[in-house]
Amino acid sequence: MRPEQGPDTSLRTFVTTVPPRLMIPALLDVKVWRHPLIAPYADERLKEDIAFLVGRIHTILQALERLPHTGVHGDASPQNLLVPADGSAEFVAVDWSWNSPSAIGFDLGQLLIGRVHDGLLPAADLPAVHEAVTDGYGSVTKHDGLAGALVLRSLWTAIPVHRLTDEPDDELHAYFANRVALARYLADLGRSLDLRRSTRSQQNINTLRRTLPSPPRRRGGIHTITRKRKLR
Repeated sequence: MRPEQGPDTSLRTFVTTVPPRLMIPALLDVKVWRHPLIAPYADERLKEDIAFLVGRIHTILQALERLPHTGVHGDASPQNLLVPADGSAEFVAVDWSWNSPSAIGFDLGQLLIGRVHDGLLPAADLPAVHEAVTDGYGSVTKHDGLAGALVLRSLWTAIPVHRLTDEPDDELHAYFANRVALARYLADLGRSLDLRRSTRSQQNINTLRRTLPSPPRRRGGIHTITRKRKLR
């Protein structure tokens, strides 16, 4: 599929409806940041940075909508990219979930943080994984499609506020420490975005369009399976 210019209606619908109702009010509540499962692990700037990015949701959406768009998986975490043991396919992509074309770089976000979200990777390892993704995808990661979409998709769910009523134990404290560290990483990504619309940024977008390769022909060995999406 050739990249096309156009809005990601699925991302816009999600980020303007679900987080404002279910996650953002709690993230802006001072009492939440005093909770013993969050306070020991959150630095004093994290709430402030999240509040800043809440106020920039529409700006980030507009920046993403100016990028080239293409079809995406929607949840391309490593857990959803399976390698068959019998060698019948290069990989099997499961849990296809996104109904709209999205900005180039969108799927790299879940590839980056998916294992942290599921508690399979320490957030401290994210810089090394990010570097590997950047090295592997080059020009795609230089135009904020990865960072912008990742912030809008995952920052609001990084701290699992719905579990603050669980009975605290060492395991739950470790879980929250890792997820707060994930929030810190995502907030830093968001604060690093250049949200100014400029001639230079438009030139960068045009350069990205010219450097994107033509899509490969569909291979018989690549299979897809759709299953009901779960909310992280």
